[in-house]
Amino acid sequence: MEEEPIIEEGSESLKSLGLKTARRGSIFVSGKLVNAVVALAILVYLARALRPVDYGLYTIVMAYSLVLGMGGNFGMGTAFRKMIP
Repeated sequence: MEEEPIIEEGSESLKSLGLKTARRGSIFVSGKLVNAVVALAILVYLARALRPVDYGLYTIVMAYSLVLGMGGNFGMGTAFRKMIP
């Protein structure tokens, strides 16, 4: 049994969908770029404002929090998506 495509090729709605996708994708990429620039600015500020010992302590704490945050949820998001209808 062959399924028909939801959107016909060459239709106006396909072009509209492409434009929406491109627009939203560019907004997403712009947001990621702004996030990276702000993070870099904060990093430079902290490196200049803190003593080397304090900056080292800051980087160690951030590294541990990032590592623990990656595995810290232990799959709870997946469990919630499966359990909640």
